[in-house]
Amino acid sequence: IITNDEGLPIMYRTLIDLDVNAISALYALAANQLKGLGLKTRLGDVEYMLVSYSGYVLYAERLYGDLTLIAVAGKDASIGVVMYVTGKYAERFNESLRSMKTG
Repeated sequence: IITNDEGLPIMYRTLIDLDVNAISALYALAANQLKGLGLKTRLGDVEYMLVSYSGYVLYAERLYGDLTLIAVAGKDASIGVVMYVTGKYAERFNESLRSMKTG
């Protein structure tokens, strides 16, 4: 899922039954709270987020501008692989977004 900071899904592709609108909206709320925590405590900006639920793993990585890439995988998925693959997609999206911004 690619979502913006307001919680609106920009694009998505799912292999499992997900409520993309709810994930995007609620992620935006959680990310905003964590951003506030980082500012108040001088920890810095949130670069990525990993949340493990009883049935799934959610990994979110910031993209260029106000966008975030969110990946949801089954609980049995390798967290390292999820982070690696999502990171590679994030790099490609960032390159494309930067080239559109400058070109």
